[in-house]
Amino acid sequence: ALVPQPVADVFRAFDRAGLWQACMLLGGCATHAHAVEARVRVEAELADIDLLVPDGLVSDVLPSIGGALRAARPDEAWHADGTAIVGSSGLRIHVHDASEVLEAFIATLPELDAIRAVSSALEGAPRAGFVVGRDGLAAPVATLDPTAHAVLKSAQAVSLGSEHARDAALVAVELARLIERSTALAPATTLAGLDFDNHDRIRPLGRARS
Repeated sequence: ALVPQPVADVFRAFDRAGLWQACMLLGGCATHAHAVEARVRVEAELADIDLLVPDGLVSDVLPSIGGALRAARPDEAWHADGTAIVGSSGLRIHVHDASEVLEAFIATLPELDAIRAVSSALEGAPRAGFVVGRDGLAAPVATLDPTAHAVLKSAQAVSLGSEHARDAALVAVELARLIERSTALAPATTLAGLDFDNHDRIRPLGRARS
């Protein structure tokens, strides 16, 4: 699926500013990028943009993010709201510290193999990818690797306990399987109580036309 044009514009501005060298996408935007890599179509909510930054660098990165947002959307008023930046259109960019993300994950799914997988990904280099805007053009992005993202979404499904969070985890896991054919997902997804062999639950996924 195509991402909203304002989101694509923001991602292109981040690329021009060099922000993808440090920041990584989480959430629905990461799901869209992984779907492109897996060559499938997926519907994922893009209410907000979630960015992951290295430990202790949130305050250093926020000014650069703000500058890129103003360059991408000069007619939009932006203001800080804690560690989020909010636009007058309602677009919200959440900036997450990697160490805080890992701590929240450990509190939810304290399983050693899963912790190692997520910790390694959080410390690693961003994974290059892209999404496609409504204008049909690619917008470069960087994401957490698909397996770690799927494990994090599984933890979120456990924490929130909602059907929506569960479905998002199912999609993330299926994308990781398609991209990496990974077996590293089993420990966390088992603890999450999710049946990932039931592919009828992966309703949003469908093969893209060639």
